[in-house]
Amino acid sequence: LPEEGFFNSRIVITLTFAGIYIILSMLVYLIRVDAEKRHINDVNDKLHIIKSISSMYAISILVDADRNQYEIITAPNYIRALDTPKTSASEMFKKISETYISKDYQNTYLDFTNLNSIDERLKGKKYIEFNECSRNGVWFRNIIVPHKKLENGHISSVIVVSINIDEQKKKELDYQKQLMQTTEEAMRANDAKTDFLRRMSHDIRTPINVIMGMVAIGNRLPNDPPKLQYCRDKIQSASSMLLELVNDVLIINKIDSGAFELEKKKFNLADIVNEVKSMTEVQAAEKKIEFEVADLDIKEYMFTGSPLHLRQILVNILGNAVKYTPPGGKIKLSFGKKAQSDGTRLIEFICQDTGIGMSEEFQKHMFEPFAQEDVKNDMGFSGIGLGLSIVKKLTDKMSGYIRVESRQNEGTCFTIGIPLEPVNEMIHGENSKDGETFNQSISGLKILLAEDNKLNTEIAQFMLGDLGATVINAQNGAEAVEIWENSKQGEIDAVLLDIMMPVMDGLEAAKRIRQSKKQGSDSVPIIALSANIFDEDRQLCREAGMNDFISKPFVLNKFTETLLRVLHEKTEGGADND
Repeated sequence: LPEEGFFNSRIVITLTFAGIYIILSMLVYLIRVDAEKRHINDVNDKLHIIKSISSMYAISILVDADRNQYEIITAPNYIRALDTPKTSASEMFKKISETYISKDYQNTYLDFTNLNSIDERLKGKKYIEFNECSRNGVWFRNIIVPHKKLENGHISSVIVVSINIDEQKKKELDYQKQLMQTTEEAMRANDAKTDFLRRMSHDIRTPINVIMGMVAIGNRLPNDPPKLQYCRDKIQSASSMLLELVNDVLIINKIDSGAFELEKKKFNLADIVNEVKSMTEVQAAEKKIEFEVADLDIKEYMFTGSPLHLRQILVNILGNAVKYTPPGGKIKLSFGKKAQSDGTRLIEFICQDTGIGMSEEFQKHMFEPFAQEDVKNDMGFSGIGLGLSIVKKLTDKMSGYIRVESRQNEGTCFTIGIPLEPVNEMIHGENSKDGETFNQSISGLKILLAEDNKLNTEIAQFMLGDLGATVINAQNGAEAVEIWENSKQGEIDAVLLDIMMPVMDGLEAAKRIRQSKKQGSDSVPIIALSANIFDEDRQLCREAGMNDFISKPFVLNKFTETLLRVLHEKTEGGADND
């Protein structure tokens, strides 16, 4: 071919192919850039996911177990400060242990991060974990999970993470502590119950043994009046001890159960003092103890408060004084008064005795339930140890205080301060009913008695019959209502109703009698008979229309005094349900 024909188009062809090459190169370049950009985005997304997951952990470290190398993924600055280029993974974990982990967990942490036993410890497991506490008291959970696992099962790398579980762990520890406390309290309660039953068994069996023993002696000496009288006196004393024990247990249980409520009613302080005086005089006379009550030098003697519980406090304190004062000793009850800014009067009751006193050691816990010093009274038993505990609880409930001064073999002085709200100003002794006698006699009266217990019926019938009264017996409340309805006008002078009876109880019977259309139903004296001694029981009786309340077991003086007073009130102006 001619030279000109061959090379004429070379420039066009070269430029064409060069252009195509450049275009293809640009396409390839753009494709590679786009691929790299997508790869970078994928890596960034994965890094973002890793960082998001790692944010859950305080520390995340990738560890090459075969090379003993590590790479910190996430960690606070104080951990990164330990990182140096030449530090191995084992050295890094040792630094963390020595610097930041509590001494109690350092060795365990090093065992946990030991790379030589990773294969064995992770075999067949998805992860292993260990909880530890830092030196500043913060709890962490450390977890090791496999990162790369070869075909032969060898784990070449792992990820070690630590998560803050301080709040969760402390809640768990608090729960465990509460559980332990609950368990300990349950054990103490069980021990207290066992101790209570042991004491109760002892203190119940002791007076019962006295009663049974004295009955046996009396049966063997039927013709020896002095000895029989002695036996009866001891039986009476042991019976009183049993009653006191039961009453104390009921009162302390009621206070501790939270069902206890103070009264708020008007009362005559002089009457309370004289009632307690009368009871204590008898006990003191039996032991040949001199008992003195100072004049109640308080012009205001009408107060609002809880007379029942104030009486209980004085009875317990004076009862203890009699119990632990030997024959020939002396007991004195005196009083004081202080005005207070809130308008109440702080009345102080001071009981001094020349008894056996108390040791300093016992005084530290003398108000604890069942606390008793190792002493005995003249009958060989001294109660269950609830008297002072009841006094302290009642005093606290009434916003008062109690102070004690005592020395062994020298005597004891109790000072009890109770704030009382005065009702009015009166001259001491005015309107007081203390010592009032009722000239009225129940001889010749007919009394309706509803009692389902035959022995109690026999006792009440004997007491009433001995005073000259005629008794009409009923087995239950329904029978008592029927007898009342069918009686002649004025035939029944008073009604005695047991509270707990079959068919119809005493409360319902009292309501039926009060609601009866029979003349005299609204004024006939109705008195409750009950073994229940609490205020709410008395309140229920008042609400049912009863005039008064006689607690069991029957005490002759109290029984007749209550009956005479109610009959006296009827003649003075009818039934008084207050």
